Parts: sequence; structure tokens; C-alpha cells
Amino acid sequence: MSVVLSIIAFFLIFSLLVLIHEGGHFFMAKRAKVKVEEFGFGLPPRIFGKKYGETIYSINAIPFGGFVKLYGEDSTDKKISQNKRSFVAKSARARILIVCGGVIMNFLLAFFLLAFGFFIGIKPLFVDEKDVLQAIADNQIEIQQGEIQDKSLIYLPHFQVKNLNDDNIYGLVNGDVIWKVDGQNIWEISDFYNTLAKGLPQTMLVKRMVDGEEQEVILNFPLLGYVGISEVLADSAAESFGFEAGQKILMIDGHNMASPYDLINYNNANAGKQAKYTIEDLDGARKIVEVDIPGNGKLGLVLEPVFRMGIFNFDLVEGLIPYSILNIQEVKLPWYLSLKEAFVEIKRLSKATFIGISSVFYTIFSTGNVPEGVSGPVGIAQMVHLTIKEGFNSLIRLTAVLSLSLAVLNILPIPALDGGRLLFILIEVVMGKKSNAKIEAFAHQIGYILLLLLILLITYKDVMRLIFVKAS
Repeated sequence: MSVVLSIIAFFLIFSLLVLIHEGGHFFMAKRAKVKVEEFGFGLPPRIFGKKYGETIYSINAIPFGGFVKLYGEDSTDKKISQNKRSFVAKSARARILIVCGGVIMNFLLAFFLLAFGFFIGIKPLFVDEKDVLQAIADNQIEIQQGEIQDKSLIYLPHFQVKNLNDDNIYGLVNGDVIWKVDGQNIWEISDFYNTLAKGLPQTMLVKRMVDGEEQEVILNFPLLGYVGISEVLADSAAESFGFEAGQKILMIDGHNMASPYDLINYNNANAGKQAKYTIEDLDGARKIVEVDIPGNGKLGLVLEPVFRMGIFNFDLVEGLIPYSILNIQEVKLPWYLSLKEAFVEIKRLSKATFIGISSVFYTIFSTGNVPEGVSGPVGIAQMVHLTIKEGFNSLIRLTAVLSLSLAVLNILPIPALDGGRLLFILIEVVMGKKSNAKIEAFAHQIGYILLLLLILLITYKDVMRLIFVKAS
């Protein structure tokens, strides 16, 4: 039954995308009073067609995309090109609107589907690894270490504690994975170093295996960072309060000062107020100095962080750990915020899709290989089959992404695509005269043949992938 539903869903989604895209061309052409000769589902050769009015509505053999055939679109006949109902006889503005009509409709469909999805609740859209890592950091994705049957697997970078010295004072044990420092996820070793650059951290969240189960342990750091005074400016407030170069500022009003950032932020937040500074003199003696913080928060001190880089007493070993994805939280918003979020996502996904599609074309034409993750009609049908198991909301999300991908693909300046036709019109506008009709028609024919070959290549790879998956 699920296979039947998947087939129905695939053809409904496919039909919707084609109808919306080609409907955009059709509507703009009718608006400009251009004769529409054929409205086709799929690509030729034609299987079935019926004429209503002046337009043939057809179903074609290659189940990928569709087309609207306009009178005089690729004609080299001067008599046809001069006919007022011919596509080429229309103004550049009218032709641009006709050519871009399909892309505009696909963008609008994607926008409204995403807005509706965010209103009823859909899972977030992840473009790259950074999106996934951020979602994990924001607790949108629930994960568990190790492989769990029927759960998606993701490999996350980790930094594991090794060779721990006996005098370690943090409460760490060998094998601990450092997950967060002061609330910041540690995905790269540079993240760990950046926390040190700001001064010693205060808390560390580690993942620890206890009796075969993963536990999260929060470790509190002792005060091992100080603010050093490297210089006291002449005639400054600090000089009047008796500060000296070489002293250390340990606390202000009982708050630990682990870095110059802590002190600067505290003074700015308490400008114009009196504060009690805990100072350590050059001989190690401690004292409290009452200070009137100036209105601008500046005492006239040149500060430096003071801490031992060797205090950690352990090695960090970088690696990858498999985690099973237990759950991905849905994003559900009020209607007015769903519209805003949909607009933001359209911009973000359009950019990522453009980069991705451009990379695919470059890889195919430079190596002759179809990159992993690229799918044609068969692969899309498989995606629909997998998505339908997740429910209606996931189908909404998939349809939106497919519509957006179709829009971005079609606007690329490739002959036979909408973007290729738009390119010739823009060249005409810039040059001030129409391009050679024969050259343009030949370019679109070549582009059409190459696109067919590309579709066949991708479909072949989709089929082979299915065969090998079933065989394994």
C-alpha cells in the first residue's frame, strides 16, 4: 500500500511542479497575447495530445519537466517573426516576463509551501554540516552515541582526553569527550583555543561513558586566571587609587576576574559606581581597594591575561564518533513569523542550491561522473517514497525544496533552459539588436540534447544505485 501511495504522491508532486512552472509561462504568454501552440507534460516524443482552442495539451515520453511551445519561439522564418502573435515579435520586456514566468511561479510555490509548513510545523532545512552542528548545539537535534537500528547515523568531531596527569584539578578522567566550554560547543580545536584566548573558562561539559552508558558531566573550573596590570597610565584614576604595575586583579565585588574582558565588561556595566577590587601585590599579599569607577568605565590601566598554559595537564586527541539521530524537533511558528522565516529560508536555500547545482555541472563536465546525492526522476521518486513515511508535513517540505531547485536550475544561463533564453534577450537589450535567430535556435537545440543526455546519465545512476542497494 505504501508503494501505491508513494507512486501517487510522486505523480501529484511532479504534476504540481510542472503545472506551476509551465503555467507561469502560459499565463505570461497569454497576457502578452502570444499564441501558445502546445502545453506539454514531460519531454518529447509525444505519447498523447488533445487540442483545446489553439493549444495542444500533451503527455510526453520522457517523464522529466515539461514545456510550453510558443508560436515563433525558435523560428527563423521572417514572416512568422513579424506576426503580432509571435513570441519574437514582442518587446524585450514582454519576452523576459514570459521566460521568467515559470521560475517566478516556482519561487512563489516554494515560499508559500514553506510558510505553510512553518505554520503547521516542519523539520528544519539543513544545507550543510554547519547547519547540522548548530542544530545540535541548539538542541534541535537529539542524538545518542553509537549506532541504533533504523536510526540515521552522523559522525561528529570530538576531542577526547588522554594521558591525564595525576595532579589534574578539573575532575576530568581519561576518555572524557569535551563537548562544551562555557556553553560553547567544541567542534574544532580552534574553538577550544579561542576560549583560552579570552581567559580561562569557568565550566566544561564533558560526555563520559559510565558502565556502558553515556553521561553528561559538568565540571566547574577553579580560579586559575587573573588580570595582570602591565602599566598604570600617568595622571589616571588608577594611579590615584594606588595601582601599580605587576599587581594582579583577582576579583571585583566578589566576582572572579579571569580575563581582561571580564574586568572591562564589569567596569562598563558599573560605570560611576564604587567597587571593591581584590588585589594581589608583587609579594603575594592580598588586599581590598575601594575604587570609584569613572563614568566612562576606564581606570587608566594597561591589562594582560595571567594564567599558566600548562595547567591542563592532559592531551586532546581529535577523532570522529558515530551518533544516532533520535529526533529532530519541528519548527512551528505563528503565521506572521512563518512568512518571515519562509522568506529567509528562500534566500538561504537559493544561494546554497545555486552553488550546489553549479558544482554538479562542473563535476559532470570535468570528470564525466555524476556526484553523489544528485538524483533524477527515479531518485526523486525514491525520495518521495521515503518522505511519505514521515508524514504530510515532510512532503510539504520536500515539494518546497524541489520547486526551489527547479527554479534555480531553470534560471541558469544554459541554452534550452529559461536562463539560456533570458541570456539571449539580455544580450539583445545590451547590443541594441536581436541576435541571429539561427544561432540562437541551434544553441537551444544543442542545449536540449545535452540536457537529455544528462537526464539519462543521472537516471542510469539512480537505477544502478537501487539495484545495488537491493542486492546488498
